[in-house]
Amino acid sequence: MNVRAGEESTIGTGPKTFYIDTGASGTIVKHLSDAEVQSALKVLRDRVASVDKVQFAYIHGSFLEPYPSHDLDLALYLHDMSEEEKLNLCLELSSQLGRETGLPVDVHPIDPEHLGLCFDIIRGLLIFSRNDKLQEEFQEKTILRYMDYRPLLKQVLLDLAGNPGETAKLL
Repeated sequence: MNVRAGEESTIGTGPKTFYIDTGASGTIVKHLSDAEVQSALKVLRDRVASVDKVQFAYIHGSFLEPYPSHDLDLALYLHDMSEEEKLNLCLELSSQLGRETGLPVDVHPIDPEHLGLCFDIIRGLLIFSRNDKLQEEFQEKTILRYMDYRPLLKQVLLDLAGNPGETAKLL
């Protein structure tokens, strides 16, 4: 599901459980209803939409899976910023979104050079797009590059594992 600037959306993850590590005091188990999941999604979408440098944003990782999560992964495609500015913005947003949602939120910039991570990201949920053309080009290029490198990646894993039957299941 794609969400464009100004649109509303929902995700069908249903209720969600988080195991939140609080350090020395242990782990908190937090159960969210479907309404709370939708509320958190709206907070994320509204916050990233308010940052002009964010071209598009994806939720990815275990939050979208039916099993418990430790955090919510939010990937941002940031425009016209230095690496230091990207890092500072992501840290600031992680802190703000954590306070606003009550969940641990891991915000990170999308780096097109990290092909495996980019492929994982585009398999997630696009929650916001300010620049549809850029987002669609990013998605298309990521898929094409991944398909080009997949046979090589598979062979490297097979060689490293020394057990072709088991490694092939990973791909």
